[in-house]
Amino acid sequence: MSRRLRSQEFEEFMSKLERRMAHLPQASTLFKRLDGKPLPVAAHSTDRQAGWGRGAGQQSKGYKLHAIWSGRALPLQWRVAPLNVSEQEMARRMLRDLKQPGYVAADKNYDSNDLFDLAAEHDNQLLCPRRYGPEKGLGHQYQSVHRLRSKDLLEGPTRRLTRFGPQLMKHRSQIERDFGNCVSFSGGLQSLPPWVRGHRRVRRWVWGKLLINAARVRLNRRKCRKDE
Repeated sequence: MSRRLRSQEFEEFMSKLERRMAHLPQASTLFKRLDGKPLPVAAHSTDRQAGWGRGAGQQSKGYKLHAIWSGRALPLQWRVAPLNVSEQEMARRMLRDLKQPGYVAADKNYDSNDLFDLAAEHDNQLLCPRRYGPEKGLGHQYQSVHRLRSKDLLEGPTRRLTRFGPQLMKHRSQIERDFGNCVSFSGGLQSLPPWVRGHRRVRRWVWGKLLINAARVRLNRRKCRKDE
């Protein structure tokens, strides 16, 4: 968190390292997973940029890591924002920069017509359950054709003919393991230390932890290939 880390040269170094670490041989980006991980701070923290929002099962103060993961060692897109910034807003920012076509699976918090249209503009089909469940009607407002496509894949009549949509949603749970792998080793993406406060510091700290985890993933997969 020193001044050196705030320099433009270090930012360029981190960006180059991120591009190098992101690639994994034979790692598909066709299927992607979208979610967020809370990064809480103490409720009495004086961090003015930390926000109150939905944390891990309760109201918390802090930040959240928003990410779109695929089969690579690093997320395809990631952002850090205060907890009071909505998940849909952060999803919009990431989908605008998403260059890999395919499917993006998410939970019902991302059920929004404009998100479905935005994903389609960037050659992706957003797939998520309807916020109020399949037993509710669609209402009389505008309905994105891509939201209706997601509904058909998950609810029917397509569901009676194929398990494609439900199988994709089943694999969405992999993002919980993606986040879990980031915190499951010494030096991982665990609770924010007391000296990591303020959006810029939190972002740099998260960036470093993601790169460390990516290096660990690459080494582990290299060992697996050698053992085979």
